[in-house]
Amino acid sequence: MSFAAGAVPESVATGPVRTSRWMVWVPTAAAVVLAAILIAQRFGLAQRATPSAPPASSRFVETVTGGLQLAPAPSVALAPDGRRLAYVAVHDTVRTLYVRDLDNVTARALAGTQDADQPFFSPDGRWIAFFAESKLKKVAVAGSVPIDIAPVANPRGGTWLPDNTIIFAPSAASVLMRVSADGGTAAPASTLDPFPEWFHFGFRLEAPDAVASMHARLRADAVETTELQRFDDFVVFRCHDPDGYQLEVYWE
Repeated sequence: MSFAAGAVPESVATGPVRTSRWMVWVPTAAAVVLAAILIAQRFGLAQRATPSAPPASSRFVETVTGGLQLAPAPSVALAPDGRRLAYVAVHDTVRTLYVRDLDNVTARALAGTQDADQPFFSPDGRWIAFFAESKLKKVAVAGSVPIDIAPVANPRGGTWLPDNTIIFAPSAASVLMRVSADGGTAAPASTLDPFPEWFHFGFRLEAPDAVASMHARLRADAVETTELQRFDDFVVFRCHDPDGYQLEVYWE
């Protein structure tokens, strides 16, 4: 049997068509799934193409008025949420801790914070830690009697961690210490590498006579030094710095 090109057999063209319900639903379901995938992809691509908004930034100039003078750095701290500023100001030689909400033009002094230095905020911004009277202390931003946390003689700053402990440097030559923000005994939080027997001053003088001149000046100021040693290509003496480290002053 043969057919002309493009002709359709009558039996095929006119015969009854029996289409299963599954044959109708399967293409329909596939079309719905495909449309859903395309919509999801388009939505996802649109989301990825839209950059997230950058965090808001604020710029301001803090003016200390009323006869106050900003204490030498470090004397300023910004709350973690960026909405509050704390600083130490001096009036009639008295250092006091002040706090200002950035949506308010007026700063207020926190009572009992005389001699304050090096403030820093708690993670929730509700407390300010500071050093005063040879102690690490804290005071509520809303105002309260300052609370002693730990003794510290010559502090070099601190930070308040989310676990409610404070890491601070009790001196320039000490290990870092950790203490509960609620108070207690501080414990070492770091270690120091051992110093060599002699620690070089850190600079080389330009001439042998400069070493000898410095040696003479230190001895005149009652600074304990070793004997000045002279060689053809090396002139040196040793002494101790105010922290007790052995230093070497030299020319070579």
